Amino acid sequence: MLLKIFRLAEETGAARAGIRSVAMVLCVASLAACENLSELGSELRRTYDETLLSLDKSLNNNDLLSNGLTAKEQREIVTLDRPAVRRLQVRLAKLGFRPGPADGILGSRTVTAINSYQSRFALTVTASISRGFLNHLETMTEGKLAGPPLSPLRQQSGLPDSPINLASDDFPTYLPGTSFIYSNGETERVLGEKDFVVRWARGDGTTYSTHRNFLLPKSYWTSGSERGTVTTSGTPDELWPFREGSEISFSAKVTMQNGNDPDSTERRVDLWRCRNDGSRMVTVKAGTFETLLLVCSRGENPAAPDLVRTWYYSKAVRHYVRFVETDPGSDTIKSADLVAIRPGALNWPPIVRAALARALIHALEMPNDSSQMPWTSSGVNTHVTIEAKSRFIDNDGRQCRRFEQIWSENGHRRHYPAAACKTTAGKWTIPGLEGGSATSIATSGDVS
Repeated sequence: MLLKIFRLAEETGAARAGIRSVAMVLCVASLAACENLSELGSELRRTYDETLLSLDKSLNNNDLLSNGLTAKEQREIVTLDRPAVRRLQVRLAKLGFRPGPADGILGSRTVTAINSYQSRFALTVTASISRGFLNHLETMTEGKLAGPPLSPLRQQSGLPDSPINLASDDFPTYLPGTSFIYSNGETERVLGEKDFVVRWARGDGTTYSTHRNFLLPKSYWTSGSERGTVTTSGTPDELWPFREGSEISFSAKVTMQNGNDPDSTERRVDLWRCRNDGSRMVTVKAGTFETLLLVCSRGENPAAPDLVRTWYYSKAVRHYVRFVETDPGSDTIKSADLVAIRPGALNWPPIVRAALARALIHALEMPNDSSQMPWTSSGVNTHVTIEAKSRFIDNDGRQCRRFEQIWSENGHRRHYPAAACKTTAGKWTIPGLEGGSATSIATSGDVS
């Protein structure tokens, strides 16, 4: 009887929510006719699952048509089978969006969550429904986004129990020699800082300067024969959304020139808006961090920006651990996760740097899942605590381990998280720096 009614609901095109309501009514009305509750529950679950499986394709197509998608885009969604849709729902939920239960069904709540995500990051509908978009979500989360238990009210908003605001002491700060390694193969190194303007050198040979408030565009850069300058309105330290939900805006005057040719000079004025979207727990190769989601969009129309940049900023390391840039015009996404931060051992004797590297390798080899090891040397005035953390297998099948160096010097503490992987030759290296020296796993050495 139950099965016949479900078949009838399918033939008449009943909505999924309606089917669920019918099932609940039948559950109550049929108690007297069932021998026991277990039999009724088993029958109900079986018939309900069978019906949902048969309705997946038709309901999905109806959802697609209601969103005005083309036939090609509809076929692209259909290629996402139920397990793939379930993975998509899990990732959306962990990123703070609400797709409903992870049932593998591309229903209206899931579509709404996708639309919310694409609106946040200025993605188009085509990009947001493809298998490539699912791969993007899995890259964003690496399957490991977690956080503390949430109260019902805060859970509905996708935020933790207490807002995480920034104080002036939480502002980004950088020490000369510190280097940052990212998952996209890029490396950046701090050359120096003066009046809160930081000079950077990238692994590709380009250099640039920017205020410690990295939300602002680069103030000066060189790339090949091209160079450019940017002047922003307002005071840089005030252009930082310290409080959750706060927003700032500023204009940036951009001047670019190719070589010494004055005729190649280009000028424009960009309008930027940045907001603090609250906290997120995010896992990257360097570790798991509580971060603040800082989103900046460029363009005169806030609803249709021409560029969106998103930083996941960690107060613990005074730097971002994930960066995402989306270009709505070309529907491209660029992202980079933090792999390692290496402290700059300025003026350290080579023998001392080598000693720290040996201690670090020893800590990585320790069998405990989590261990700490202090390190000191009479040759430097720095106390280091090495924390060996969780193990994982990377995409190349290598054994890897996360670790952190905590440097204490002159009453100040700095955290340097990183990941290292073991080569087939048994050598520990930081991904992206496989050709480095043995000491490169611990420090970046002198500024050159």
